[in-house]
Amino acid sequence: MKSVNLIPMSILSVVLSSCTHEPDHLNAVAQDATYSKVSGFAVGNAANPYDDVGQTYKDLLISYKSGNYAPKDYGAVIKIVTILTGRPVSATLQGTLTTIVNNPEVAANSIMSSSELSTAARNIVSGLIEDYDRLSAQPFDTTFNEITVLESGVLSNPALPAYDRRVLLSLTSVTRYALYHSCCEDTDWEKSVGNIVAALAGTLENNADGVTCALVTSIAGLEKIQL
Repeated sequence: MKSVNLIPMSILSVVLSSCTHEPDHLNAVAQDATYSKVSGFAVGNAANPYDDVGQTYKDLLISYKSGNYAPKDYGAVIKIVTILTGRPVSATLQGTLTTIVNNPEVAANSIMSSSELSTAARNIVSGLIEDYDRLSAQPFDTTFNEITVLESGVLSNPALPAYDRRVLLSLTSVTRYALYHSCCEDTDWEKSVGNIVAALAGTLENNADGVTCALVTSIAGLEKIQL
């Protein structure tokens, strides 16, 4: 097994620290946008105060691909993700991810119905999940524009509480970076709505778990490993 990579662990620590003071983080100073290596398309959204969540997800995927990892089963994926993130994946969360991969839409409804999300936030998440196949099939610049418009709507909606904003903006960030990664950098990455539902399940708890969950399902999809 590969030794622990301190760079990915430090990346995730940024997300962990941002989860400690969720309401304050909404007022964070925006970072410069990140741009794709191949086309000049914008990948990051500087207006989204949780853009680092999606960027962390993408950076950890890149770290996985640059390592000498060869998982053969679900347990091996969990061990690798623990190494990359420096965070254990609980047995409960592992079971949730299995349920999500097997039936993501049904799992999403169940997860949201038991969450603290408002009805308005649930409707936004449901729309994002329903649109995922279309977003993943169209040119990335079009998808980028649609997602950033959605993010602007969330940011400008005073009726959404801080919890809803964090979950929604973290989820759209992961979605944006995941779709960029699959269309523009590594075309063999699985384009699965289960990855986004997994990110939702984790993000409802905290942003670091959202990154971890999306990373587990992404690696499993790439390696064709059944969860």
